[in-house]
Amino acid sequence: MLFSELPRKPSCVVDATRFGLSADLPTCQGFVTNDVPEDLRAFVPQIDSNYVFSENAYRTVAAWLEHGADCPLFVSGPAGSGKTSLAMQVAARLSLPVFDFTARLRMDVRELIGRWVMESDGMTFRDGPAVRAWRSGGIFLVNEFSAAPPEAWVSANSLLERLPIFIPETGELVEPHPMTRIIATDNTRGLSNDQDAGYLGRSLQDRSVMDRTWNLRLEGLSWEEEKRLLLATVPVNFPRIPDAVARRAAELWLEIAADAEKASGETELGFESAMPKIGHRVLQRLLTLTFVQLSGGFPPVRDEASAVRAVETIARIAFAETLDDIARGAFLQLAVQRWGSRMLDLTKEVG
Repeated sequence: MLFSELPRKPSCVVDATRFGLSADLPTCQGFVTNDVPEDLRAFVPQIDSNYVFSENAYRTVAAWLEHGADCPLFVSGPAGSGKTSLAMQVAARLSLPVFDFTARLRMDVRELIGRWVMESDGMTFRDGPAVRAWRSGGIFLVNEFSAAPPEAWVSANSLLERLPIFIPETGELVEPHPMTRIIATDNTRGLSNDQDAGYLGRSLQDRSVMDRTWNLRLEGLSWEEEKRLLLATVPVNFPRIPDAVARRAAELWLEIAADAEKASGETELGFESAMPKIGHRVLQRLLTLTFVQLSGGFPPVRDEASAVRAVETIARIAFAETLDDIARGAFLQLAVQRWGSRMLDLTKEVG
C-alpha cells in the first residue's frame, strides 16, 4: 500500500500560541487538516491540550524544523519526562503524520525499509516506517534509540542523514519528501548508557551517529507545572473529590517525590541504592489510587492504623513494589511520614 503525500510546501504558519506559549516566540510551518490527504490523517496524532511545552523545548524544536531537516532531533530524558509525547504533540499541532518504530537489541535495519508479505494475490512488498515517512513527508519517530546496538545505527547513517533510500527488493530509489523529519527518543544521552539510573540493556552509541543529531534534553516538569497537569487529568473520573482535596493530595505526592529524589541523592533514609526518578506516570498512578481510596474503592479509612495501611497500599501498587527491599522500605516509610493523619482528614472531607 502506497500512501499519499503531503503538499511539497507547508500551507500555514503556526504560531507559538498553538503550543500554549507566547505569540512573541518563533513560528513553525505546518498544515491545516483539509490539506492533509485523507489516508494520512489517521497517522496525525490528536492534540492533547494538557501537554505542557517549555519555552526552551519549543524554541529548539522550532529551530530544528526550520534549519535541521537533514539531522535527527535526539530527545533524551528520564522515564516520564514527556519525550515521545513531545514528538507526538508537535506533529499534532502541525498536522504531520507520524510513523513510529521502537528499537531493540536484535533490530534489523531492513525493518525500517520494508518487507515482503503474503497477500491474497501473492507476495507484496510493504513499506517500513522510514520509507512511509520518506514518501509522505511525515515524521519518522524512533523510540528507545539506544536499545539497539551501535552497529545497527552506524549501518543506517545514510538514513539518519535523510538521504534517498534504496529498496533492493524492488529496485526503487525513494527520495525524501521536503517535509520529512526524524526524531529519536531515549532515556540515555547516546554517548552515556546511564545504567546507574536503572536503564539496563542500553548501548553506548557510536560518535559518528551522535555527531549527526540536534539534541534536546527533557528533565520533566517543574513542581507547579506537574501539579497543574495532574489536577487537569486525574480528577476527570472522580467527580466526588472536592478541588481542595484533590489539590492537597497532589501536593503531598509531589512533596514525597521531591524528598525521595533528594534522599536518594544523599543516600539518606535507607536509599543506599539509587532510586529511579519519580516521573509523571508514577505520580499520576499515585494520585489516581488516592482518589480511588477516597471514593471508596479500597477498604475504608476509619482510624490512624487503616490510614497507614491505605497509604502503603497506594504506594506499593503505584511504584514501591518495583524497588529493591531497602529502597522500597524507605519509600514506604517516607510516604507514611509525609501523609501522617492526612488520609484520615481528607476521607472525612470527602464524606
